[in-house]
Amino acid sequence: IEYTTDGNNFTGLNSIPSSIPGYPAGLALNVIAWNGSIWLAAGGSANTSEYVVTSANGTSWSVSAVLTNFAQISPAGVAWNGSVWCMVGKGSTCTSPDGIYWTYGNTAIFNSSPVAECYRLIWALNKFWAVGIDGSTQVWSSPDGLTWSQLIDPFGAVSCTCVDICFTGSLLVAAVQIGDYGTLWYSSTGAVGTWVQASGAPFDGTTINQVNAMAFNGINVTALGSEQLFQLSMDPTPRFSP
Repeated sequence: IEYTTDGNNFTGLNSIPSSIPGYPAGLALNVIAWNGSIWLAAGGSANTSEYVVTSANGTSWSVSAVLTNFAQISPAGVAWNGSVWCMVGKGSTCTSPDGIYWTYGNTAIFNSSPVAECYRLIWALNKFWAVGIDGSTQVWSSPDGLTWSQLIDPFGAVSCTCVDICFTGSLLVAAVQIGDYGTLWYSSTGAVGTWVQASGAPFDGTTINQVNAMAFNGINVTALGSEQLFQLSMDPTPRFSP
């Protein structure tokens, strides 16, 4: 874990997670999120239990839960919706009001094949949104984190992977890799048939590029490509600029 107060200089907590009492040595932390009161992080790997740890200040941590048989691999995403935490992994989901007591979901998401994978989880538009690759499904949504619905081919291409998703306050923005082409799409509802591909190079589907991650800063979406950072201006029409 590393933290920063200015966005430029980072301080590494080299003793985390190895110094957390009860946390297995050598087991990495995979996901982390903040709900306004506590940090919650989780780690695990194939054929191990998933360990959930929490902290009020980001420096002092404790194990709050140990989940057995949660996922086939490590946790892939965690998010807070104002009432409950939701955590997703390959084949499994679970929720918790406090990070201590967890309820397992009843939908096996990202479980269609050995290469199925979840990459990101967020809360937006009164739903949890989990993205990745799961056969012809790149997006799953859920109102409660327990029962999920799949969006089949929301971006109009079977062979694609949704690597990231963020919310601007009015639009969902998805980073989608279609073969050699990194693209960004946006939708006001997230439903199939409502996604529109953003215009402007390099993520308009005409330039070979790798889209890796993105974030919204309150004004623009910044996308990280294989070459450099690009901004997706949200007004008046989503369009890229270096």
